[in-house]
Amino acid sequence: MAKFTNDFKDKETEEFIADLKLFRKKLENNPEACKKFLVDAGIITEKGNFRKHYRGLCIPMAKD
Repeated sequence: MAKFTNDFKDKETEEFIADLKLFRKKLENNPEACKKFLVDAGIITEKGNFRKHYRGLCIPMAKD
């Protein structure tokens, strides 16, 4: 049986995590940026509805 190997080195993983944290800071407390990200990623529509493949997710929705 083949041994699982990790494609990322520890340094690359740490850099990736740091980049994700920076990206998160850009989005948090900015509803417009969050919505733009989700629309660009194809997760929601411009109206804010989930796209077909994401409708079954159990994600709490914010009340306006």
